[in-house]
Amino acid sequence: MQALHRRPQWENPLDQIEADTEIQADGRVIGRFKHFSLHSHYQPIFSFAHRRVVGYEALVRPRLDNGDAVPPNLLFEGADHDDDIVRLDRLCRDIHVRNFAAMGAPPKWLFLNVNARVALGAKRYGAYFAALLERYRLPPHRVVIEILENDIQDPDLLAETVRYYADLGCLIAIDDFGAGHSNFERIWRIAPHIVKLDRSMLIQAREKSTVRRVLPSLVALLHETGCLTLIEGVETEEESFIAMDSGIDFVQGFFFARPQPTLFDESGCTGALGELCVRFRSRAKDSSADKNARLRHYLQAFSQCADLIEIGTDLQLACQQMLALPSVLRCFMLDANGRQIGDNLLPSHASSAPDRRFEPVSTASDAIWARRHYFLRAMDEPGKVHVSRPYLSVSDAKMCITLSIRLSTRSQQPQVFCADILADRI
Repeated sequence: MQALHRRPQWENPLDQIEADTEIQADGRVIGRFKHFSLHSHYQPIFSFAHRRVVGYEALVRPRLDNGDAVPPNLLFEGADHDDDIVRLDRLCRDIHVRNFAAMGAPPKWLFLNVNARVALGAKRYGAYFAALLERYRLPPHRVVIEILENDIQDPDLLAETVRYYADLGCLIAIDDFGAGHSNFERIWRIAPHIVKLDRSMLIQAREKSTVRRVLPSLVALLHETGCLTLIEGVETEEESFIAMDSGIDFVQGFFFARPQPTLFDESGCTGALGELCVRFRSRAKDSSADKNARLRHYLQAFSQCADLIEIGTDLQLACQQMLALPSVLRCFMLDANGRQIGDNLLPSHASSAPDRRFEPVSTASDAIWARRHYFLRAMDEPGKVHVSRPYLSVSDAKMCITLSIRLSTRSQQPQVFCADILADRI
């Protein structure tokens, strides 16, 4: 076979690529590239909410001429110049699309990876992909083009690449977000339909409580930008619970199904995913009960302090019971405008040598906390104790939760009593 780099002018790119394919006895299409045979595998992508498969990621599984399977990276390392890279990339997509269409797949998405260098040169190498979809009657709206944004350093080229496939009618997914140099500037710029979070984020969330706590906010932020979200690489039930807790839309990984040449048997999918959701809810309920039990002593002490303040007890004296509890960081009072009245009241067990690196923000007297949710919620519902979500306190850079209550004091102006507690102890 004549090497493609010797004839850069392709009269019919689709036919040229399909000259490197063959149909096996079982009807499946394989590709031929140098001394490799290329085989399609499909890994299902699930929606927790729908409890079913919503798409498949197509993955190439190369084999040597003797039939031995080899890692995909060895295949791509064999493409050492642009024409070979284009040929290999198109050959992979060709067999994936043809095998997927031949299986008569129901209306699911087909996720296709596109090499960054091929994506950048899509126009230069001719209109191949649209012709492929048309020939095998796979509507563009059923295709999700996965682009690894770290491989394209120029944001203008990345945006141009996205527009090319979006104009064909395909959906766009940014792959491996959270790995390498991923950043939100690119998300805002290219507005992908789906963002795939890298498995490394799952690992970090599994090992670090801070990452696990932040992951739902990251997913929510991606939703705010108009993107659906997918976590890949889910390998254990624990990781599936982390994914559920994050509010993710879709999941993919060995825990649910491994890549295989045929489409996933969904006959037991609804029941299995439903049972998984039940176990998650049970676990979340138990966790919430444990948290409430740990918090109960703090809420009781806080309410008693508030009662003392309302009858005119000196603030320092009224807060003694609260400040004596472990993990309490401070108590303080705000006026009706969110302005702090006096400095923080600290527990006697507080460190006698606070971290001097945060000395410029350690004094909070006259600071205005009017934008804090704990203040706004307390002002909206007088007499009710509110518990904030964990957040980083600017006073000492510690993760805390804040208890707050609007008091009915003798003063004409309402006041909000607050207490900060270390978040990782609750």
